[in-house]
Amino acid sequence: MNRQIEEWRAEAEALRRQRPRHILFLCVANSARSQIAEGIARSLAPPGVKVSSAGSFPAPVRPQAIRVLEEIGIEISGHRSKGMDSIDTGSVDAVITLCAEEVCPVFPGKPVRIHWGLPDPAAVTGTEEARLNAFRSVRDELINRLKALFGHGEETAVKRPHAIAIVGNSGAGKTTLLERLIPALKRKGLRVGAVKHDAHRFDIDHPGKDSHRLTAAGADTMMITSAEKLAMVKRHAGSPPIEELLERYFPDIDLVLVEGLRGSSLPKIEVHRKEFRRELICRGERNDPALAAVASDEPLDLDVPVLDLNDPEAIAEFIASVL
Repeated sequence: MNRQIEEWRAEAEALRRQRPRHILFLCVANSARSQIAEGIARSLAPPGVKVSSAGSFPAPVRPQAIRVLEEIGIEISGHRSKGMDSIDTGSVDAVITLCAEEVCPVFPGKPVRIHWGLPDPAAVTGTEEARLNAFRSVRDELINRLKALFGHGEETAVKRPHAIAIVGNSGAGKTTLLERLIPALKRKGLRVGAVKHDAHRFDIDHPGKDSHRLTAAGADTMMITSAEKLAMVKRHAGSPPIEELLERYFPDIDLVLVEGLRGSSLPKIEVHRKEFRRELICRGERNDPALAAVASDEPLDLDVPVLDLNDPEAIAEFIASVL
């Protein structure tokens, strides 16, 4: 192992032992190296670790950066370059600078600082394939370093996010609970996704809209995108397994809350309200071993924890402790 590798491994291991909660990657333009680092780090970081990137002179994200991460299943097409002034200084406890030829930005405050000088792939000229290879080289180097930082072995950089299903009888208040849980979990620094399972036919588009017309015309996949968000309508013959959906669409998410899917093997929290006087779905006739807890507005004598339905912070704390 050469000296340079020994140095960055030692730095990565030292930072891992400090358990940073917010890691910031910096370069000048926030268009290539730091964007690639952010995408990979988000796919590897444990729940509760926030990952950001920024630059001193932000420029549009390079399409080659998006493409080389797409090749390994990491989606950053929605990323936008950010200036350092957009980052909450007080929340950052580790900064990794990635500039090599340029003068790196200096982030204020007193975070732990590491410098991994990597060549700027955007500076490479020639054929598109030559340029892509430069981006791939930076990507692969960052994968090695970030695996060391987050304590991963040789497994792929793509990870399946944690997920928990919120189940219950119709009208019990599953969506209401999710509305209160999402901000509570985000306050813990988690990136949160949501899946709504519908046992019936649904349509999220509206007749007369251009996107609806394209879908009605027979498009098998229709995507609408803007500077802030994107949405996709995709036809399929049958609903894919939840594990496939999590892997394909949520690679950058720490925790996915699934409303419904009571028949899945996902860990579950069942919502119960005393006014319904109905038997629990996951106990009684169907004793679901995946039931992790019940969120109830009345005391219950059960073999799993009973959480206060009206205390989303406590429920969020329970979820964070078991996943």
